[in-house]
Amino acid sequence: MKTSIYGFITAILFSLMCTAAHSQNAEIDSLLNLLSKHTDTDTRRIDILNKTAFAYFYINKEKTLLYAEEADNLSNLIHYEKGKAASLNNIGLYYYDKSEFDKALEYYEESLDINKRINDPAGKAKALNN
Repeated sequence: MKTSIYGFITAILFSLMCTAAHSQNAEIDSLLNLLSKHTDTDTRRIDILNKTAFAYFYINKEKTLLYAEEADNLSNLIHYEKGKAASLNNIGLYYYDKSEFDKALEYYEESLDINKRINDPAGKAKALNN
């Protein structure tokens, strides 16, 4: 009896993990499609880049860094503070995962400073949480 219950629970957990992975890939595919269609250097592209960077975090850390750095560069170019704060937070996630905690903290603190300056409560909460 115990074996069948454990097997049942294992099957459900495996099914949930597969569903989560599929939905994560679907989200990334959707974001990449948006990026391919939206090539203008503007706040919309930066927001999509930041969402893509975050979506890749559990799948491919290097792509997280790649998209976050592009968002950071474009944010600097057009002076988009909210986009810069989000990109710094994503870069901090990358370094945190690499166990480079001091470097991660620098990015989180810079993100927090920007979010305070632009009065973005959600951005402040993310930076503080990290």
